[in-house]
Amino acid sequence: MAFYSPARLHPAHVHRTLDPLAHVASASERRISALSELARPDRAAGTSSIPGLLWYSAAANLAELRQLAHPASVAGAALSGVEDQASYAPLPLQLLQRSRALTLEVLAIEALHAAQLLDPAGRSATSLVPVLHGFVNANLPASVLVDLTTALIGS
Repeated sequence: MAFYSPARLHPAHVHRTLDPLAHVASASERRISALSELARPDRAAGTSSIPGLLWYSAAANLAELRQLAHPASVAGAALSGVEDQASYAPLPLQLLQRSRALTLEVLAIEALHAAQLLDPAGRSATSLVPVLHGFVNANLPASVLVDLTTALIGS
């Protein structure tokens, strides 16, 4: 049986994971920007199945990720007169879970944009592209579309 010190869950340690997630999502959001610009003629012609405002969702997720990456160690105070520093273990774990979910959503939005541009008709032999096209062509609400794609790439 292994025992883990609560020090491993200290916000300062978890923060080292949150910051890279924000950087990954930032790079993905920049790629979504470029992909969305490339898809502008398709949206204007009405041939794109990807909602144009999906990029805004990715940008909103990125903004929240940047807020979550702020060190959790600056929040709160010691819980008693005895402790000099509280671990706040639940807080960094919640931040990490939320950051992972937001990052996966941003990556899912990027994957949807890329699949649409790589193969507008959805006839590619690549395994992921037809699955993504199946999601898009099902005329699902954008939130369901992102949830399905997030589940697919997160597994």
